[in-house]
Amino acid sequence: MSATIESSKFMRYFNTDAVINIEGRSYNTDVFNLVEPVESYVEASFNTILQIHYQEAEGDVLVFLTG
Repeated sequence: MSATIESSKFMRYFNTDAVINIEGRSYNTDVFNLVEPVESYVEASFNTILQIHYQEAEGDVLVFLTG
């Protein structure tokens, strides 16, 4: 997954050649997906976060939801 943008599209849209590139760090990630659909993805996400919080070592959790 990536939170980067395609700078060329923004350069064309804003009619500019100015781009600032800020290097970031890469982090190891694990991606998990449900095998079966659920009725409430928000509730399932919340329950999964709680499970991770109580059962796994300290760390960060990033959840992508529809907007």
